[in-house]
Amino acid sequence: MAGRALLDCVVLSGQRGARAHPRGAGGRRHHGRGAQPSRRYPDHAARRPSRRPGRAGGLDRAVVRPGWPDRIRPHPLLPDRQFCLRPAGSLQDGHRATRRHRCAVGQQRGAVPGRWRPRRRRVARRRARRGDRGRDANARAGPAGEDHPRGLLGGAFAAGIMSRNVLILTPDADEYLPWLAALAGGGARLRTAVSARQALEVYAGEGVVLGRPDLVAAVLQRMPAVRWVQSTWAGVAPLLGLGRRDYLLTGVREVFGAQMAEYVFGHLLAHELRLAERRERQHRREWWTADSGGLEGKSLGILGTGSIGRHIARVAAAFGLRVIGLSRSGRACAGFEQVWPAGALVELLGGADYLVCALPDTPETRHLLNERSLRALRPRCILVNIGRGNLVDEAALAAALRRGDLAGAVLDVFEREPLAADSPLWDAPNLTVTAHVAGRSRPRDIAGLFAENYNRYLAGETLRHLVDFECGY
Repeated sequence: MAGRALLDCVVLSGQRGARAHPRGAGGRRHHGRGAQPSRRYPDHAARRPSRRPGRAGGLDRAVVRPGWPDRIRPHPLLPDRQFCLRPAGSLQDGHRATRRHRCAVGQQRGAVPGRWRPRRRRVARRRARRGDRGRDANARAGPAGEDHPRGLLGGAFAAGIMSRNVLILTPDADEYLPWLAALAGGGARLRTAVSARQALEVYAGEGVVLGRPDLVAAVLQRMPAVRWVQSTWAGVAPLLGLGRRDYLLTGVREVFGAQMAEYVFGHLLAHELRLAERRERQHRREWWTADSGGLEGKSLGILGTGSIGRHIARVAAAFGLRVIGLSRSGRACAGFEQVWPAGALVELLGGADYLVCALPDTPETRHLLNERSLRALRPRCILVNIGRGNLVDEAALAAALRRGDLAGAVLDVFEREPLAADSPLWDAPNLTVTAHVAGRSRPRDIAGLFAENYNRYLAGETLRHLVDFECGY
């Protein structure tokens, strides 16, 4: 279009008569590599013009004298500078002709006149360690194999299916929003659902789910885009039997330890101080001076040396208890005087005055405390189960309490919840039943753990508390 006047962009220094660096030796000294376009300052275009006239429709480059005041506007990125638009070749009035402007970033071909392009951000990449080069960071954390959950994160990045959107699926979903406001401010879209049915109604292809395992298990098969599930429970048993393993599953650890320890020692102290008997005597207006027991010097057996078991062991040390434990491997653990392997259960039971169950739900732990193992307990032993309900054979425990094989028991978890009205546990002697309240999932605690893992997820780093589908925890 020959008759069409094109507008060019010229950056003004704000100081009239300011001299630009020449293109000769001074320019080379100024740039180091000769006359190169600046990638930082847009006013690089205001350098000394060349002797060649500007091309028609090109971008003229020179400091503009007052002549187009109606076109002068403040620069959008540099407040102390200005820019104006003028027709190409308009400075060829006896002065040196102007030179075609070069774009600050990239090639000029196809550039829009008057548009300044910002400098691209450089991304620093960590140099891979010698043994890790050529492998994904998440794949290094677990066994080899592309279908292993710890190797899925890198594959998700490669496939371009990473999602910043999150579905919160739990009955108290709205209580998580204030604690996750920072994620929403960072670009994440948070959707909430309080039931499986509502989750299917609001689901919009989110790749991340923060939710209660039983609710997530009911809808996960109909959400193929999900690549990461963060459980709000310590246990994830409802998700293990689905058969689907093409996603990352993370549990909750290092959150329930304090709550569980308070629950355990609250009941142990109530038993030793005989608080229930004293309350009964009070109602009968009796002045009862019977002696109380104590915890110091006795032995505490803990089934499970995970984060909850270790926290309980640390608290037990303050009461002067001797702590022994049981784990799958039997490896030594801080806070435990001795750790037995899984095959030595009977030996541990015979040496414990108090027994705390904090094991996960796996095929190996089902009915671990059955009629045979319960007979190995000391008659004065107190059993506290805060792990999983199927660890204890409930019928065998009720019978053992009636026989006097142990002094008492405290159960917070059961094979079926809520506990059926016809269960023999309601009437078993010296048994305390609580409705799964030892460790509650508080939104502020779970949200903090999830936020940390969410940032790791977006950065392609290994997530914390990954669940091994084979082990079940």
